[in-house]
Amino acid sequence: MTFKKTFGALLFGLLAPTLAATGCGGDDEAASDSTAGQPVAAPTGAAAASKGTRRTFAINNLNLGVGDGWKTLGYNLDSKVTKPKATDVCKPKGVAEPIADGSNGIDNAFGAKILAQLANLKINVDGVNTNLTDGNFSVLLDVDGLTDAADQTNTALTAQIFPAAAFDVPGGKKPAFDKTDSWPVYDNVIVNGDVTKSKIVLDGAYINKGQFVGRTKTLTLSLTIAGAAIALDIESPIITFTHSGSDLKTGVIAGVLNTQKLIETLKAVGPSISADLCKDPSQIDNVVAPLAERSSDSMVNGANNGGTCDGISIGIGFTAKEVAVPTKIAKASTAPTTCAP
Repeated sequence: MTFKKTFGALLFGLLAPTLAATGCGGDDEAASDSTAGQPVAAPTGAAAASKGTRRTFAINNLNLGVGDGWKTLGYNLDSKVTKPKATDVCKPKGVAEPIADGSNGIDNAFGAKILAQLANLKINVDGVNTNLTDGNFSVLLDVDGLTDAADQTNTALTAQIFPAAAFDVPGGKKPAFDKTDSWPVYDNVIVNGDVTKSKIVLDGAYINKGQFVGRTKTLTLSLTIAGAAIALDIESPIITFTHSGSDLKTGVIAGVLNTQKLIETLKAVGPSISADLCKDPSQIDNVVAPLAERSSDSMVNGANNGGTCDGISIGIGFTAKEVAVPTKIAKASTAPTTCAP
């Protein structure tokens, strides 16, 4: 299936139900304010975590929320429960109604709209997990202050994230996802060449009855979709997990994708998706850009009180295993895929 046919069908599949909905009657209503669907709050009066023991965990599985899974995957990012007729929240460009939330106000338009249509077209979005288990990449969560107590409750944990390069072991051995694994981390995310310090720091990290919560400014996550590695820049992400021994469980990464940045990213990786885009680059503007705009349900600045949405909410689940603290550095590639002259 060519890119043009695939994304033409994708666009039609996305817009057909949307356009049909905008012609329907019904009572308008306000989105209800709600703290449901949000991470556990920071513990009051809890002691600061004891420091001095770094523990590093490598993500070994990502749950993209295909099907109806998106409805319970993520968080209520705007403190609202949005229904189809809500009048006081932002709306996708050119669409009269907002995108409805999942359970308890969960915001995940990426799963509800974009991944849902890719799955309907039999495009494999789960290849990302094959890349993880094969050792082509991972994401490392590095935490100081985490114990093995199931009900640990502390503030002031130190946490950082290292995007990991391909697992580099002589003989092509795949990662075991245990403490024998030593993953290389990219040079462009470490501070002044110091492999112990990442530029991606989780501010104000805490753990409340075993539930870890941390936030940062931006997290770039690479997903392989339709054979192309697409870097998703997640704004204001929330990272949570529970843990048991060497395992991180029920992990969630939730935040907002800047719609325009996503369109520009798709333009950059277009040639690796299909040669058709080299012959006719306008397909990005005519097909993919409207898809992203009509999948937008959020505001990048965090407010959601009306206007035209400029962000796409996203929620991704993960599990991770404890590995060795990183000591190796890999050079990040900056060469874009280009069309042949």
